[in-house]
Amino acid sequence: MFLKKIIIVFFLLSVAVWTTALFKKGKLPEVSEILPPLYQDPVQTEVKMPPFTVQRKGIVYTITPLFSYELYGLIVSNHSSKEWFDYYHKSWKDYLNAKDICVVWGQNVKNGVYLHGKFTNDVWTCNYRFPYSPGNTIFASFNPCCLSNNHLLFSSDTIYRTMMESNRGDQIHLRGFLVTYAHGTFRRGSSTTRTDQGNGACETIYVTDYRILKKANPLWRNVYAGAKYSMITCALLLVVIQFMTPIKFHLSQP
Repeated sequence: MFLKKIIIVFFLLSVAVWTTALFKKGKLPEVSEILPPLYQDPVQTEVKMPPFTVQRKGIVYTITPLFSYELYGLIVSNHSSKEWFDYYHKSWKDYLNAKDICVVWGQNVKNGVYLHGKFTNDVWTCNYRFPYSPGNTIFASFNPCCLSNNHLLFSSDTIYRTMMESNRGDQIHLRGFLVTYAHGTFRRGSSTTRTDQGNGACETIYVTDYRILKKANPLWRNVYAGAKYSMITCALLLVVIQFMTPIKFHLSQP
């Protein structure tokens, strides 16, 4: 059937475009594209606020503010708790920590060292590595005190939507509080310094303001979304055509 062949061709083209856009949409911006506010360090100020409660999906969380917090940063990797492999948030009924973002700022964006590293997020941590070769000084110019992994707790649906929209390569600005939070026997704390590393070094932030200052690769993100919907549409059309095609029975003579 001619129509079926055309749909198959469009499906294969969509797969090729989607694959290309998958790698292009997360490209980090060049140093010349970095906004000046990202040169500054995060600002935190100790606060004396009583604990308060919020409710998500029937679970009541007690939140204890430690410091007010403001951060300008470049997202170099991120993780959503909605990912299918994220078993921990679901099992602990942690519906408040919607997203983790690993960001760099200051020296790490001024000198462009972030362009040479590989950054990845798993469920809890941000990991980074740089290519090694004798005499390579790239890693020496990377300042681990200008990187943080941030567990983001959302204070409103509007902030949640903006947080989930942000992605690798975006330059963001957020305000909120470094906090501990708990429900039942579950409890998570927060780092209160940028100089620590390893277990417990992540910032847990109750976000009260979240803005995407500059999106990365908007064209490729649109191409990625368009190609994805094109693949789905073509696949559905092929299924429909398959079911609408009459089944021919060939009976053999005895």
